[in-house]
Amino acid sequence: MGIIIKILISAIALIGVSIFTPGFSVKGGVIGAVVAALVISFLNYLAEKIIGEKGKGFTGFVVAVLILLLARYIVPQYLQVTLPGAIIAAIIIGLVDRFIPTTLR
Repeated sequence: MGIIIKILISAIALIGVSIFTPGFSVKGGVIGAVVAALVISFLNYLAEKIIGEKGKGFTGFVVAVLILLLARYIVPQYLQVTLPGAIIAAIIIGLVDRFIPTTLR
């Protein structure tokens, strides 16, 4: 149940970021946002396994930008991202992750 809530919160965050960020667009409504959230979560999981604890701070930010840019190629029908859009989105998503308690994600 916790993973479902985490994915739904991530999807809602992606929709919010899509509304406020030029160059970052989630297509396909809630379904598109959920698919994009699943892909981004999986890529983030892989990055954490490869990088480990070094993925904090600036390195984590760069990895987040790269994940968003890679995700656009995996699900191009649901996610359209430019480099400036990925940078802004990574900042906003990082802030959301910072302020929403881990128990809710």
